[in-house]
Amino acid sequence: MLSARLIVTLISLKLLSLGKENKNFGFYFAFRSLNRNFARDMQQDMEKQLTALLIADVERHMGRELKSPSDFQCLIDLLPKDEKLSISTLKRLWQYIPNEHKAREATLDILSKLLGYKNWLDYCMKHSNMHESDFLMGINTQRDIDCGTILLLQWEPDRECLIKKTESGRFLVIEAKNTKLQVGDEFFTAWLEKGKPLLATQFTRNKTSLPDYIAGRRNGLTSIKVYNAVDNSTTEPTSPEQS
Repeated sequence: MLSARLIVTLISLKLLSLGKENKNFGFYFAFRSLNRNFARDMQQDMEKQLTALLIADVERHMGRELKSPSDFQCLIDLLPKDEKLSISTLKRLWQYIPNEHKAREATLDILSKLLGYKNWLDYCMKHSNMHESDFLMGINTQRDIDCGTILLLQWEPDRECLIKKTESGRFLVIEAKNTKLQVGDEFFTAWLEKGKPLLATQFTRNKTSLPDYIAGRRNGLTSIKVYNAVDNSTTEPTSPEQS
């Protein structure tokens, strides 16, 4: 049986084939020329993005965010008696308790079934087409964003941050408002898209590694403004339907 990790790898390969099929050779060669570290980071980001989407879907299913022990207990009560999860497992998955380890596939299976999917693999496969579209319609941060470019990201409720792309390909937070992000934080993200969450991996603060951070978990980013590094002009990315 295919693993969820393999599904993510297949999505990446599908992106390459899409570039060829659509004769978008600039995209194809740019994607193919990514170094091994970035390809690995992107695969890990996609896995984490799928997990973040699962968490968001569970919260939508419950009609609220899970922010307290009683919230997690309510989720446990919704699960079948033969497929219970411990409250500590859920706290780690939701980063209520800081945790850098990957979630067990058995845990993701149970939550996927709660949403009507056969298992975690089925959830990943059903969302694979969305990820192909998301990547093509959004911003490939390593291809589309030059070093020194500044981006203003906004999400609900009334949260925003100003980030700058560094020479390493990571992003430095230079301003933050009403968010857990702080000035000086650095992180990596493979792509950005309006309406989708920001997943910040390789997150560091004062040279100390911290757990991954998700912004706009429920409704995604509400605005992305790109400040050109050369002429200081401002643009807001649009989808192909809008262009």
